[in-house]
Amino acid sequence: MFRKIISLLLTSGMCIAAASCSVLPGSKVTIPELVSITDFAEDDEGYIEVRLICFDGEKATIYDSDVKFKDRDQYLKDKDRLNRIVKKTVSRKGTPAPDFTPDDIKYPVYSFMVEPRKIGEDFEYGENIVWTNGYLITDSGDAYKCNMDFSSITGSEDLFRIQEHDDANALKWSCFRPLAMANGEWNTDLLSPVEPERVKTAPVVKGKAVNRYQKNGYDWVSIEFENWSDKDWDFSNSYVIDVRVEGQLYSIPRDACRNSYEIGVMSYQNLVLKSTKTTKDYCLSVYGDLVPGDYVISVFAKCGGEDCVILVDYTI
Repeated sequence: MFRKIISLLLTSGMCIAAASCSVLPGSKVTIPELVSITDFAEDDEGYIEVRLICFDGEKATIYDSDVKFKDRDQYLKDKDRLNRIVKKTVSRKGTPAPDFTPDDIKYPVYSFMVEPRKIGEDFEYGENIVWTNGYLITDSGDAYKCNMDFSSITGSEDLFRIQEHDDANALKWSCFRPLAMANGEWNTDLLSPVEPERVKTAPVVKGKAVNRYQKNGYDWVSIEFENWSDKDWDFSNSYVIDVRVEGQLYSIPRDACRNSYEIGVMSYQNLVLKSTKTTKDYCLSVYGDLVPGDYVISVFAKCGGEDCVILVDYTI
């Protein structure tokens, strides 16, 4: 399970080992997400896993770090070497680029993910970054003009497992999500439209977002369900979040590594003509940072064997 990703592109069957770009005039600034990744690389108590995805518009090559425990001395050497590689890769500064648009995307496109781990403890999420054509876009959608050099990763194949995937739609993978929301605006060309009749809407249960809060580093929203039926309804821990742009719903790429939250299943009975209310909490962070916009949270529910969704409008 990875939380930080780097993407590289294959050109003529080989991954580009280095990337160069020009930097806009002006003083360079420290990029917070890169500092966060560097801090992770300096963690002496645990180890890190790295994923580098290289995409050329047709084929993606994935580099997964492969630091295994052989003997202790070799393991410590490999772990230290991987930490130093990450630190070298992300030791960069940039110039804010609020003028970045999807038109600036050119291949190769790189996505970079680093996940710090500690044995016996939960994972800590790092920051996902995407690099293309001299622009670095962070997990929060901020864009910078920034030089990146991935040669220390592509030149260390003994520390990585390498896979190749043919997928012309790879830019819709969750690791490239920052491109779709760069500078706080959703780019619908990098999102998939939602089928209008994806699933039946629950006719007698309403939901609304009543609270948003932070817990254990994650972003949560409390949803209040109001049941006007005289039957029990089961609410599962399954849900999806879509974004509405100019009246059309689009699916947001979801991080498959962040879908293990146990919310539980609940059921309650109501009396005719009276509504019963209950509140459940759902984690927004499975979709990474969400920029301002109008969203719809679809919570899956069931009544008498009938599958439905409860639609909850949510604005950030």
